[in-house]
Amino acid sequence: MPDTANLTPAEPVHNGPVARVILAQRNYEAAIEHGDALLLVGAIRLARSVTLRPATGWTKATSGAADKEQPAGRTAAPDPASPEALSIAQALAGEDPTLQDLVYDIDAQLPLGRHATVTGAVRTRRRAE
Repeated sequence: MPDTANLTPAEPVHNGPVARVILAQRNYEAAIEHGDALLLVGAIRLARSVTLRPATGWTKATSGAADKEQPAGRTAAPDPASPEALSIAQALAGEDPTLQDLVYDIDAQLPLGRHATVTGAVRTRRRAE
């Protein structure tokens, strides 16, 4: 008789605001890489569902030591919630009226209720190709 798999139960997945920001960034990068307007619309909507707020009481080091520790070939990732991302989505929508409507809806969307808030230095990095 074959041995049965000894699997531990899966840990519950917590999809909090930080996880949403990271998922939005990954979807944004995939959408840009593949030229997928629908994936980009999803990334923008996901990123705009979270409010980023800088941490209070922190001071920024001016010595430049933090910049020297930064690995070579990495830059700050673009913001999926930015107006630039929306412009890219409009360009990718092209002449497709359905995609154009989705992009327009994002631009015209009013905030609904409270957004989740991320406080602190949420910063994603991407590797240079």
